[in-house]
Amino acid sequence: MSFSLRIKHAPSGSKYWWTDYNQGTVYTPGWLDIGVTWNCPYGAYGATDLCITVVDSNYSVKHNKTGLGPIYDGKNYVYDCSTGVLSEEVPEPTITEFKILDYIKV
Repeated sequence: MSFSLRIKHAPSGSKYWWTDYNQGTVYTPGWLDIGVTWNCPYGAYGATDLCITVVDSNYSVKHNKTGLGPIYDGKNYVYDCSTGVLSEEVPEPTITEFKILDYIKV
């Protein structure tokens, strides 16, 4: 059970980010560089209290948002600081070419 979370469109000067949920009992292993994706090893269980904090190099808060979710296991999430929206990242569909002969049985 796990999920991943990354940050995009962080405010200018942002250096690190932190997140926690489940009333603060599950959290990142320290401050993460702003471009790092956190692969949470713990279950999400539909939590709706995800909190994200973004700071600069002096640890001054640049952005803070609470009450995000729900989050679920097996999903990849991205939090957009410019909109304050947490969304699931859905992979781009890939187009696979098949030859017509692949479907014809002789």
